[in-house]
Amino acid sequence: MRKPDLDIFRLALDIAQTSAAQAIFIDNRPMLVQIEERLDIRSILHVDSELTYAKLPLRVADASRTLAIHKFNRTVSRT
Repeated sequence: MRKPDLDIFRLALDIAQTSAAQAIFIDNRPMLVQIEERLDIRSILHVDSELTYAKLPLRVADASRTLAIHKFNRTVSRT
């Protein structure tokens, strides 16, 4: 089983123990984004980081920003 087989995406949801409604799929291949949308998974076609980030739901974007700041602070404090 592998992409673009629909079952691989269902398996990923099972492993993550999450529903399609709670998942976000990001890929730079339009075909895979379309397949995910058929499973009712929110999908974002990645073109560049700025556009992808802008398409993320606010709570995910805020969490990503917080994580990036945390990682940066940890890196700086080690030097």
